[in-house]
Amino acid sequence: MMLSEGEQLRVGNAFMRRLARQMNPANPVLGTRQVINLMDAGQSLSERFGVDFATFLPECNATGMLTRKPQSIDESQG
Repeated sequence: MMLSEGEQLRVGNAFMRRLARQMNPANPVLGTRQVINLMDAGQSLSERFGVDFATFLPECNATGMLTRKPQSIDESQG
């Protein structure tokens, strides 16, 4: 992503607040917990909210993020 770490944090937090308000407009704090529970359960936020969040990502980044394999961590360093 082209954002700094601080910008990513601010945007991510704003995104979570918006999802929480959509999940539970009367109680956004409870909505936050509900969104986190969905994520922890591996459920699709796109299906729950009826929005394909991948469409918000630039094409080159979305493909790279979806196909990139995890790197192993060298336990001898540390």
